[in-house]
Amino acid sequence: MNARRCQRLRELEGLGGLVSLEKLDVDDCKKLQELEGLDELVTLEELSIQRCREIEKLPNLSKLKALAKLCVNDCEKLQGLEGVDGSVALEELSIEGCTEIDKLPNLSNLKAWRKMHADKCKKLQGLEGLVELVTLKELAIERCGEIEKLPNLSKLKALRKLCVNDCEKLQGLEGLDGAVALGVLYIDGCEEIERLPDLSNLKLLSKFSAVGCKKLQELGGLEELAALMELVITGCIGIKELPNLSKLKLLSFLDVSKCANLVEIDGLNGLEKLKVLNFSECEAIKKLPNLQSLKSLAYLSLDDCKKLQELEGVDELNNLVHLSIAGCKEIKKLPTLSRLDKLVYLKCKGCENLPEAWRTEALERFKKGTNSFCVAAYLENWMKRCENTSEPFYLKTCTGGETLQAQKGV
Repeated sequence: MNARRCQRLRELEGLGGLVSLEKLDVDDCKKLQELEGLDELVTLEELSIQRCREIEKLPNLSKLKALAKLCVNDCEKLQGLEGVDGSVALEELSIEGCTEIDKLPNLSNLKAWRKMHADKCKKLQGLEGLVELVTLKELAIERCGEIEKLPNLSKLKALRKLCVNDCEKLQGLEGLDGAVALGVLYIDGCEEIERLPDLSNLKLLSKFSAVGCKKLQELGGLEELAALMELVITGCIGIKELPNLSKLKLLSFLDVSKCANLVEIDGLNGLEKLKVLNFSECEAIKKLPNLQSLKSLAYLSLDDCKKLQELEGVDELNNLVHLSIAGCKEIKKLPTLSRLDKLVYLKCKGCENLPEAWRTEALERFKKGTNSFCVAAYLENWMKRCENTSEPFYLKTCTGGETLQAQKGV
């Protein structure tokens, strides 16, 4: 039954008589206040109540034994989900934007549960019974600012995706090391997490992101995650070093930016499939391993690595398209760019100690990379203006030789 977008609808009369109803959708019924008789729909399999902003309470859901999917997003006045623990066939639950819900019934009876998403439930404080949901495959708890602790996760052997972004008070993830089927783990914005359990058991983990985890100090076992393809550790100012990454042979995306206290990173030279490498604003790093073995690398950004002194092996990166080292004040030399045939973007604003000879060579390299006489002439004039100066420069060209620009001080 589809009753969505009935803007004047305040109640659904006779709902309890629809004894064979399998699906009910009342999305965007903004004046709807109640669903009398909902508790009698014993054959109901799907229920969607989204953006029904006047509903404060639903009938007890315990009789809905066939209910498999329940979505109550953006019901801002809804107080709770009484009886949902009796909906034993429930597989999916979404409660995004239900800002008045502070507690759910004990979930341990929901043995068929596969997927849960709770987002912007500002008063939600916990998920009692979560530990027993052994069939759960996806769990997303985002922007739930009152949650300080989750039940032990070690029994969740089927869990494949865990997202706890912006749970600002969350202290940790106890039992995470037992969730051995986990493929995706996101903990962005969890400012109170200091440590995670050893990650070495998570052999299937392919994506991991920790952005703005200011108190996170270490990632034990990271070096054993051989299936890892994407690794993001951004703004984690408590991290001073990372485990050796050389075993992560499938890693293609590595972003370790804004880790101001990171002083060392080992094993980069073993990452032969790496395509994207970002160490921008890692202000304490003085040296990186030789990069010559990163034959797949296309994007390299080291902006504002203020103590970085050298960049060895970059001249061997034949697939490099993007190179940005703006603000690297301590770099005094770089390898030649003459062999980097695919390079179309170069930014080195603020690299005050790069020698004039290197800049001239870089400009000549870009001139050769375009078929446009006008653009080449423009570059030549720009180069003359910059002769005998230490002014930083930025160059950009679009693939296929469409455009090429040079601008002073950009």
